[in-house]
Amino acid sequence: MGLFGKTAVILGGDGKIGAAIAGALAEAGTKVMLGGQNPMATEAVAQQCGGLWAEVDATQNTAMAAFAYKAADLLGDIDIVVNAALPLSRNLALDQWPEAEFDQSLLLAIKPIYLAARHFVPAMTARHSGVILNILAPSAPGAAWADAMRYWGIGATKAMAQELGPLGIRVNAASLLADATAALPSFLGGKKNEMRARQLGAIPLGRFSQPDDLGQAAVFLCSDAASLITGVVLDIDGGAGL
Repeated sequence: MGLFGKTAVILGGDGKIGAAIAGALAEAGTKVMLGGQNPMATEAVAQQCGGLWAEVDATQNTAMAAFAYKAADLLGDIDIVVNAALPLSRNLALDQWPEAEFDQSLLLAIKPIYLAARHFVPAMTARHSGVILNILAPSAPGAAWADAMRYWGIGATKAMAQELGPLGIRVNAASLLADATAALPSFLGGKKNEMRARQLGAIPLGRFSQPDDLGQAAVFLCSDAASLITGVVLDIDGGAGL
């Protein structure tokens, strides 16, 4: 798919989704560098996929600037940026979200996308080439604030695609309804209950998506095979949104 020898940074590389994307990109021949807040988890993922890693808080400007500089120093030109630092989302009523949890979720939903653009786009613009993939938190019933944050990510992806397209940079987004993430069991009240069974029964393909499903989709969206695709939000949910 035209990924051999490409370079990629994955923010949120200490999570299951970031790890799956890093592994899939590395298997496709991409040189990867992971950034995450948990050093032990990030290093472990990097060792599994043969990549590099660095500790980074993707919500802090100085930390992101240092990470971008280090990535360029170790990898050279960065071809692909994956934003996979996902917020914690729960199915709480609008008036029941604790303020601290809301603030942290909002920060994680928005700030990494902004800071990644700020620190990686200039070099991509200079080369008239680059790919950005924003991973969005899953949508779920009874999670209005989480959905609102997701819609910001959709809007940001489309706005970025429109502005950066003439500069040679593609921007897409993807999300999944993943039973393997921390978010979904919280949405559904646990792994073995009636709500989960109803949700699963409403999926035409009959299963929740897994991080590996998103990893394979990321390979396509970041590759030359998707060279005319930008501004797209790909839901990898087995048809749950139909």
